[in-house]
Amino acid sequence: MSQLIEQFDSEYNKGNLDELARCALPFIRNHWVDLRNFIDRFRPLLGDERLDTIVKLFILHYNMPFDMGLYMSSQRKFIEDTVQRSNSVTSPDDRREAVAEWIRENAQKHRHQAILKQVLCFEKVKEQILPLIRQAMATGDISSLR
Repeated sequence: MSQLIEQFDSEYNKGNLDELARCALPFIRNHWVDLRNFIDRFRPLLGDERLDTIVKLFILHYNMPFDMGLYMSSQRKFIEDTVQRSNSVTSPDDRREAVAEWIRENAQKHRHQAILKQVLCFEKVKEQILPLIRQAMATGDISSLR
């Protein structure tokens, strides 16, 4: 886990995760009803002061990329890089088999790491987002989530 955090911090500090960070608020807005229900369910257990923890748990529980297009593009690039590094790919059939094998063996792990990156990303931007969530909860108006 610490290696993932170190890699994340390096990528984040280089600006490589800026697009992912910008996707956090639209994700929250698009899944507001589910998030609100999740918050209402966990707030009695964790309290209002742990709203950030509740949102992180929601991101993990919901298990959806902030932006599916961005996620798929990232996964495709990762697969292509991995397959290119393999010396056993010499034909289009070999390539298709290598991609299929990668998906069978690694897709779930890759998704899990992507979701963990989202949690880490939320941690970096939570000071901007949490007040908007609190406002939307207080007023019932999600226009603050823009």
